Amino acid sequence: MNILSVDLTKNEHFIALNYENNAYCFEFQTNDWSEKIDTLHKIENFDFKKLDCSAYAAGPGSFTGARLAFTFLNTLKFVYDVEMFAFSNLAAMNWLNDDKIPLIIGNNNDFYYRENKTDFYTQDLKKVESIKNKLVMIEGSNANISPKHLIQRNQVAINIINMIASKSNSNLDSNEPNYVKSLTYRKINE
Repeated sequence: MNILSVDLTKNEHFIALNYENNAYCFEFQTNDWSEKIDTLHKIENFDFKKLDCSAYAAGPGSFTGARLAFTFLNTLKFVYDVEMFAFSNLAAMNWLNDDKIPLIIGNNNDFYYRENKTDFYTQDLKKVESIKNKLVMIEGSNANISPKHLIQRNQVAINIINMIASKSNSNLDSNEPNYVKSLTYRKINE
């Protein structure tokens, strides 16, 4: 199965690809789409038309990045009829880490975590500290919390491909990139 996965929710951007039984993962330091597309076209026989599906990390993380990924993959869907899915970054972090609680720390003491296959949002550091012995986080996370387990920064993009390939039904109900709002997330202007 030919699957393209895009994670633009971090400072570095990751594109993972399962194509003609080969696995690839590319890291980009900029949002230069010409560079991203040229990199994919360097793969022997690569053609967007041959993709069976595509998916992206819908957050938590950079909302602008999630919107850019959505727009790019939605264009592929429209032009090449490539089926598209959206995944929670937390669900992708939880892949093969079922016994752990994934945590993403946002700005201004925003904490996003996943427990019992449900994503949550809190600003309560005590809640996070109470689960720290079970935490899985992405390496390089700026946090004063020591997680039990770290995963590589590109792991969300890679795990999304594995979730699709295993026919996991963990994708979000909607492909819209505003899924974080469904966590009863709200900013308080102080």
